[in-house]
Parts: sequence; C-alpha cells; structure tokens
Amino acid sequence: MVRWASDLLGGQILPLAFFPGILGQIAQSLPFAAIYSTPLQIYIGTLPRAQWPAAFEAQIMWLGVFAVCSYVIWRLAAQRVVVQGG
Repeated sequence: MVRWASDLLGGQILPLAFFPGILGQIAQSLPFAAIYSTPLQIYIGTLPRAQWPAAFEAQIMWLGVFAVCSYVIWRLAAQRVVVQGG
C-alpha cells in the first residue's frame, strides 16, 4: 500500500500534470514528486532550466526534514531500549 501511494503521488502511475487543481499542487509539494516526477520533468525538458535550483532546493529541504525526524525518533527510541544480559 505504501509503495502504491508513493508511486501514485510521485507521478509514476499517473503524471502529476494530470492531477486537477489543488490536488496537483499538493502532490507537487510532497517529497514523492522528487522521486520520479521532478527528475523526469528535467530529463524531458518540461521543467525550465530556471526552475531547476528551486526543484533541487525542495529536494534538499525534504532531505533535511527527514534527517531531523530520523534523528529525533532515533534519540527517543534509544532512551527506551533496555538491554538484558552481558
């Protein structure tokens, strides 16, 4: 289910350009678009060269968000780990 949602929201099943109105804007702003849709748009030339830096910045921003979330979750989990034995 997660893979299907990722493929759909990334534009692999249905191109994000086909998503209507606000749904398309939401799908473009999610990190899934950076997996498939953004690289494809760059490759086929539908994303103008002037917008490439913004697309890369969005990918880096999502990388930072997930890195911080991962760090916080790891720290919280490490506080709860109990190791038995020696």
